[in-house]
Amino acid sequence: MTVRRAFFLLWIALVSCVLGASGSAGSSASAADTGWAVASFNANVAIQTDGSLDVAETIVADFDGVQRHGIVRDIPVVYDYDQQHDRVYDLGVESVTDPSGRRLPYTVTRTGSVEEIRVGDPNVLVSGQQAYVIRYRVRDALNGFADHDELFWNVTGAWPVPIERATAAVAVPGNGIQRITCFEGPLGSTATCHDDATAGVARFEATRPLAEGEQLTVVVGFAKRIVQEPRPRLVAKPAGLAGFVRIDPVTVALASLVSVLSSDPIVIEDQPPDNLRPAQIGLILDERADTLDATATIVDLAVRGYLTISEITAPGFAGQLFGQQDWRIERTSKEPGDLLEYEDILFRGLFATGSPVLLSALKDHFHAYLAEAEESLYRDATKRGWFAWQPDEARTHWLLVGLGVAALGVALAFGLGALLGAAIVAVPVAVGGVAMAALSPWMPRRTARGSELLRRALGFRQYVATAETSRQRFNEQQGIFAAYLPYAIVFHCVDKWARAFRDVDVQNATRAWYNGPGIFTAVAFSRSLQGFTSEVSSAIVSTPGARGASGFSGWSGGGGGGGSW
Repeated sequence: MTVRRAFFLLWIALVSCVLGASGSAGSSASAADTGWAVASFNANVAIQTDGSLDVAETIVADFDGVQRHGIVRDIPVVYDYDQQHDRVYDLGVESVTDPSGRRLPYTVTRTGSVEEIRVGDPNVLVSGQQAYVIRYRVRDALNGFADHDELFWNVTGAWPVPIERATAAVAVPGNGIQRITCFEGPLGSTATCHDDATAGVARFEATRPLAEGEQLTVVVGFAKRIVQEPRPRLVAKPAGLAGFVRIDPVTVALASLVSVLSSDPIVIEDQPPDNLRPAQIGLILDERADTLDATATIVDLAVRGYLTISEITAPGFAGQLFGQQDWRIERTSKEPGDLLEYEDILFRGLFATGSPVLLSALKDHFHAYLAEAEESLYRDATKRGWFAWQPDEARTHWLLVGLGVAALGVALAFGLGALLGAAIVAVPVAVGGVAMAALSPWMPRRTARGSELLRRALGFRQYVATAETSRQRFNEQQGIFAAYLPYAIVFHCVDKWARAFRDVDVQNATRAWYNGPGIFTAVAFSRSLQGFTSEVSSAIVSTPGARGASGFSGWSGGGGGGGSW
């Protein structure tokens, strides 16, 4: 294939995408779902003690003067959480009936982040008022806070037709309702609706008919320990444009290993190079300051005597009934005067509300300290001469430059096409910009000093990762078990490190800073520690907004909407 032909085919593909998008939009507009209304929309939500929701929606559609097969109900189940994760709700439809209980035909289809419930018979058209009762169960939708738990739920979602009357009721076990409110109008509206609560049931009603696209959202805050402690279910975001070049600690370490092997050989080192801290080595390895580095730092502060960690049963109902774990973190008398700046920021964040503190209580306020500490770690690495440019700034700069070049290429293509019929001339500009944006994660550049530290860090990583193969060598070195645990966290090999000490009593090396139930062995301890690190990673990134913020600040789950077919 010639270069000219390749460019021609690429241009045809780009034009097809643009025309296809325009055509889709036109088709949607021409097939607008109008001519009917939702006479009433009522949702009854029962919160269960296991944290799930039983939802029954009664939707009365008024097909006055039109014929339809039935309705479509769209409910989102995937929400943006952070740069690496989406929050996922588990939704299962249990039945679709009319108000008398007669079953109606329906199908459930997952389309992207939305569950589509299509109700009706494709061979039958109906008109007039039609009532549908959709029952489904939702898991992982509650939000947990230090002083309360909460349901923040967009009841109706957005419909292409008016909703003449919208109501909802939320039942809370144990009559533990503390606070309620609701909002009506366009998405993001702060206009309130009618609400009241009696005998453990909160009731809501819109003050007026909802126009096309307007919605009803309700908020119910209730006492802790009524339900199992809410925890968001997170999944890795799907690969996007640069999915074929996946970035994670494993791929970055392998790429670094290949790069180093092509130049200087790796020599196993039995101690951290230049006595660097775990987070510093983590940054050297993957060029990112992240939650794993912060988690390893918290454990490292414990090992070094600044705080203690105790594994406990979660207080109240969740712990007693479900055996849910929590961790108590307590500062010691050792003063943090010799900590590095990013360590000091994390230390202050842990005990901002006093000591001791439960790990679960760090949610929704620690994230600000985490962001500050990550920025400090980036600055520290750049000042030490490990990077030519602060890594986070370099990534952002080249991403924006790439997007700008791509936009310029598209604009040039349209301009040249309109004026000279030579749009293809600008295709390389657009493609180059897209490539630059896709490659922006690799733009941070280590200096010669940083590259040397990388080589030595990989040597130390190999020492920790292969420790199990030389267990006898560690029988007389019990002290390094705890000392190198934070590094094993950064290297993703806590299990391997622990197995190297499976025949050794390491309780003396950890009991000064970690207390846990049960028989103490290195392997059992590693499992407890990994549970702790997992919960730390979840707690310290928990923020308001899409991550489960208090509904009284204006965000909700649920939503979606519906239509007819």
